[in-house]
Amino acid sequence: MDSDRRRHPRTAWPQRCWCQAQETSIYAQIGNVSEGGLFVRTPSPLPEGVRATLHLPLVGDGEERVVEAVVVWCADERGMGLRFESPPPGFADDLCDLLRALRNQ
Repeated sequence: MDSDRRRHPRTAWPQRCWCQAQETSIYAQIGNVSEGGLFVRTPSPLPEGVRATLHLPLVGDGEERVVEAVVVWCADERGMGLRFESPPPGFADDLCDLLRALRNQ
């Protein structure tokens, strides 16, 4: 993806997440995250346009946050970029807290 088209800065995030779509479930490394979405490293990316459910370890007490996303681009055998869709209440605040903490490390 051309970095000139990015609306939010990316931040490295060395965590793993569950990505579930259709009959596929992927537990994969997150490459980076932003306010708008994230990059998931996987040798088997989902096709563009597929809607997925992400389970992200956003909060410090071990709880996951669940958010819907759509695959917006794929890098064959490297991973996929997903855009958050209709985030649940509180998700944006938790994500901003995470990004702030990651950037201050």
